[in-house]
Amino acid sequence: MTMINNLDRISNGMLVRKILPSARGGTVSVPDFGAYKSTLERDMMEILRFDPQVEHFQPQPLIILFYYRNGKKRHYTTDGLADFP
Repeated sequence: MTMINNLDRISNGMLVRKILPSARGGTVSVPDFGAYKSTLERDMMEILRFDPQVEHFQPQPLIILFYYRNGKKRHYTTDGLADFP
């Protein structure tokens, strides 16, 4: 997946990764914000949900591809993207 494809997905509001239930519990969602897998993601969503300056939030909108020290290709999925005025 290239950065261009990721940016297209962001502009279309698509998730780049399907959020599935984990071994620690089921998938849960925050109203109007979407699903999360970790308590840190949930806390971030709850804080942003009550911030009047947040215009829009999109969970897991981007995958960043990079090479680790040993040369192995890795990826990181961002937790979310918040739009402010």
